[in-house]
Amino acid sequence: MTVAIDKPAFPPRVKRWTKREYNNLVERGFFNGQRLYLYRGELIEVAPMGTLHAHGITQCMNWLFEQFGKDDRFVIRCQMPFETPGESMPEPDLALVSPKQMDRTPHPNAAFLLIEVSDSSLEIDHAKAFDYAAAAVPEYWISNVIARTIEVFREPVEHSTAPLGWRFNWHKVFTETEQFAPLAKPEALVTVATLMPQF
Repeated sequence: MTVAIDKPAFPPRVKRWTKREYNNLVERGFFNGQRLYLYRGELIEVAPMGTLHAHGITQCMNWLFEQFGKDDRFVIRCQMPFETPGESMPEPDLALVSPKQMDRTPHPNAAFLLIEVSDSSLEIDHAKAFDYAAAAVPEYWISNVIARTIEVFREPVEHSTAPLGWRFNWHKVFTETEQFAPLAKPEALVTVATLMPQF
């Protein structure tokens, strides 16, 4: 005897999340106890933070507070959600935003500067450059604590082949002994080594 098996109405597929769904679940505490963020419709699990990453964040954060902490035009955020175009809510390691953006619901979508500290996440941190360019962020840094370099991305421009239609037009890697300054404060020259773990 042959048993007929009904075919599914549609083939299995990956559930892709929207920002609205994700933010709603976050506010309801659905992800409590989990470290993750929404990136291009997928939930990305965040690995436990290692020593190099933690020290890299601390060095960059200390420098940001030295340069911008007493200026009421700026607010410094650490590992908090940032809304980009498309279905993404990344959580950059550091963000320099305006007080007005702090009043935005659910989270800021504009920044003067975003920083990702990278030890094992370099590939996705490079991919995020397209998302941050699409958000018209004027400057994005990747602090590579393994190579002890800072990659600086500037000048977001429209680009037909980029994932979200935008990319950074200017990109430079600064080595440990080189100096550069953020666009938000051109007089604040910093040596790359200052932003790196000090051990």
